[in-house]
Parts: sequence; C-alpha cells; structure tokens
Amino acid sequence: MTCFETFATKSRPTLSLSIIGGALILASFGATPALGQFWGQYQNPSFHYAIDIPPGFESSRANEDGTGAIYYRLDAEQVLSLWAGENALGIEAVAEAQAQELEAQGWVLGMNTSTPDWSALTAQRDHRISIKRIVELCEPGQYAGFRMEFHIRDLASIEPVIEGLTRSFRPEGC
Repeated sequence: MTCFETFATKSRPTLSLSIIGGALILASFGATPALGQFWGQYQNPSFHYAIDIPPGFESSRANEDGTGAIYYRLDAEQVLSLWAGENALGIEAVAEAQAQELEAQGWVLGMNTSTPDWSALTAQRDHRISIKRIVELCEPGQYAGFRMEFHIRDLASIEPVIEGLTRSFRPEGC
C-alpha cells in the first residue's frame, strides 16, 4: 500500500498528513519524471526566484506588490500561490507563523518540517489539502514560498505535480 492509499483509507488526518508530507519531501530530493519539458515557468525579477508551472494552470494575476502570482486549474479546483518576502528571523520563524495562521483558519496540520534553508508543511481542512514549501533566497533575510491547494480526491495524481514544483523551485542569480 502506498502512502497515498494509506492516506485515503485512514480516518485520522493528522497521522495521514504526516505520512504524505514525509513522502512528498523525500520524493522531492529524488529523481522526478521529465515533466518539466511541458511546463511553463514563472520568474520573479524582484526577489530572484523561479518555479515551473504545471500544464493546465492559468495565471489569474500577479501580486500587486511584485512578490508572486496566483495560478488556477479550475477544472480540478487546484490553486498554486507564489509569494516572496523578507524576514530577518529566518525561514523557521516564517514557517511557524504560517503554521499558526493555518491553524487559526481551521486547518489541521500534518507534517511541519523546517531547517534554516527550507520549510515544508501539509494541512487539511474538510476535503481540501494544502502543501506549502518555503526556501531561502540569495539575499539575506529573503524567502520565497509556494502553496498548492487541492481536493483530496486528487491526492494520488498530484504527487508528480508536487515533485515538479519542488524540483524547480529555486533562487536565481546567486
């Protein structure tokens, strides 16, 4: 039974989100399918980061402050949000603040892992799953993040998308 099948059959979302979150993080460090060849790319010249955009996602709008953008895949009820910011306290402080914000909004946290260089978080609310990843950028105190939100029915099919996003999410021009 895969971690995704386990997730779909468990009744305790916190344990299941920990399992899927761990699997997604481990997968992000391994080899990924050659999906990037059909993907678009978002580049942020203000904060110097880039990420590949999965096929089928349409740009809704860029953030007014130039920190990122929002992409939708309406037929699958999937949202990809990109953002950047500054925080002298580091990635771990940003990740903790975002975890608290999700909990305050009623999300149940699953995996929540942080290092000084990156952070990964999974959460569930009702039938929605949220996966966040934050990375340190080239300039001290700057970070960028992405959040993929999707319906739980898409859990198995979203794995290669998360792998592709994680693989391609990087600072540029360091």
